[in-house]
Amino acid sequence: MPSWFIYATLMSLLYSVINHIDHGLLQRYFKHGGVEVLLLFSSLFASFGIPYAIYMEPDVLSIGGKNVVIMLVVAILNTTLLYCYLKAMEKDEPTVVILYYQLLPVFALAMGYVILGETISQTEMIAMGVVLTGTTLASFKRNNAKELQFRWRTAGLMIIATTCWAAEVTMGKIVILEESVYHSIFWESVLMAMLGVCILVAKPDYRHAFKAAWKMNSKVILCLMLLSEAIYSAGNALSAHATELKEVSIVMLSQPTQTIFVFVLGTVLAFIFPRIYTQKLTSFDLVQKLVAIAITTCGSYLLLL
Repeated sequence: MPSWFIYATLMSLLYSVINHIDHGLLQRYFKHGGVEVLLLFSSLFASFGIPYAIYMEPDVLSIGGKNVVIMLVVAILNTTLLYCYLKAMEKDEPTVVILYYQLLPVFALAMGYVILGETISQTEMIAMGVVLTGTTLASFKRNNAKELQFRWRTAGLMIIATTCWAAEVTMGKIVILEESVYHSIFWESVLMAMLGVCILVAKPDYRHAFKAAWKMNSKVILCLMLLSEAIYSAGNALSAHATELKEVSIVMLSQPTQTIFVFVLGTVLAFIFPRIYTQKLTSFDLVQKLVAIAITTCGSYLLLL
């Protein structure tokens, strides 16, 4: 089995665990101001990746000025991605939210076509249409009157998040190829932490929510948040290693595995801990999610071909 595929699969598994931790924190412990708190935690504790990068390559401070600017843009895109993802997770379920990430290879192809003038084959066009069909299917929900409504808020936020992810991974690979994967991990971690400090200073409402979280929540919850950020840093490191070995668009095609992991973990948690973890498990919701996952996975497989 190729190393890049192992890295990408482990990355998807780690990210799926984080998705459920974030969902649980937002729904149970941070119903007010949770997005601000988790965004600051993710930014400030992105520094978890720094010791790993230095240990693997002590010379990470030696980098070209252009590549520092690129990594700053990557950090900004990553922060924007986290904000949109958390805002979507605040109101919707992990399985539905993460399903939109299967648009990643579609957006990568579209960016290549528009920016680089790359051609798109007929098979790729069909595959893009299939993926869009699956995500569109997942974008509908039933209200209390059992009427179908389109998830405009979730769709808009996750399209922005997906665009940011595709752009940041693509730009990050430039630094990986010109410097090293450890330079990429180190500078993204440092600049993310610096952005977190800037947000903490510039946004009083974020700062107050962050301070309140430290004072009001138990040590267990704080440890859970720190664990989530440590897992996130490990997932980012695996992502960097995967893109070092394989084309970005191909690595992005591993996204269906994260959607499947999220669905399975969410269903199991909802059955075992119904009072703690909430997820819609009606026959309509289960069939809708399974069909949407199946369709988008088929589209991803066509792109892989």
